[in-house]
Amino acid sequence: MNSGQRFLVIDDSLTARMRFKELLEADGATVLLAEDAEQGAELLRSENPDCLLLDYKLPGVNGIEFLTQLLADSDHPRVPVVMLTGEGSESVAVEAMKAGAQDYLVKGAITQQNLQRAIQNAIDKVAAERQLAERNERIEYLTQELAEANSQLALTSRLDPLTKLFNRRVFEESITLEHERSVRCKHIYAVIMLDIDHFKLFNDTQGHQAGDECLRRVARCINDSVRGMDVVGRYGGEEFIVLAPETPLEGAEVLAERIRAEVHALKVPHRASITAEMVTVSVGVAQGSAERWEEVIKNADDALYAAKRAGRNRVCVYEAESHRVADRAECEVSP
Repeated sequence: MNSGQRFLVIDDSLTARMRFKELLEADGATVLLAEDAEQGAELLRSENPDCLLLDYKLPGVNGIEFLTQLLADSDHPRVPVVMLTGEGSESVAVEAMKAGAQDYLVKGAITQQNLQRAIQNAIDKVAAERQLAERNERIEYLTQELAEANSQLALTSRLDPLTKLFNRRVFEESITLEHERSVRCKHIYAVIMLDIDHFKLFNDTQGHQAGDECLRRVARCINDSVRGMDVVGRYGGEEFIVLAPETPLEGAEVLAERIRAEVHALKVPHRASITAEMVTVSVGVAQGSAERWEEVIKNADDALYAAKRAGRNRVCVYEAESHRVADRAECEVSP
């Protein structure tokens, strides 16, 4: 027990209070005295002692009831408690400990040595509780931080680092699920593939930094042009892909043309292009009517390359029934 510590004794016996005062002050402690629960509660709030010595039997509210009320007050800091009683009953000791006391002393058998030991034991236990609570709070905080970091990492691992669109792996996971749903529920879906026209020439003439910015702008344009239910991904290099759930071929064609027109309207200069004076895209569309989703992507890819062969900056559609690619008249090169 250190000199300078402050203790509160709540006991209705003046003799007991003075005895504890004598024993504690002999070690250099400051001792506060209260004869009942009300006075003791006021001193607890105003003085915040290092340890409370609490009589088991008090007038009005007994020690157990007082301790229960004290622990229920979340605004009051946790104070170490030694329960005092004139009874040596083991059941009283158990009741006191269950109520929240850290130690127990029989008043008739108190010596300076066992008093010091009980007080130090109570103080050490509460200090350990505080450390455990702080450690648990820290663990909870770190667990939450780790969960957020893992969530961010999981999200980052799903995105293309340059365009922030879904990467190819995630797109293929999405189309796998959509294809299974299509087979099971007889829903239709479509795939739109896009490729920036003459992108190598863009990089060669304007530099890779400008090329990266071009990819980002086209990616944002595609993402802004589709519906909330659609899945947009970067499929590789300057190639992008869109999964349009529950969309017939005609609807996907309209969506593809909107994307093509919006990219054209960006008017990103492309001086080396032999198709237009700005960045354009060629687009291929296919409906998810094949047995495997890989075939649907291949059909869209075939339509994309047909659009390139036909002059670029246009939409071509793979018609599954005739197994051919159609170049729609309304999708011819914009002036």
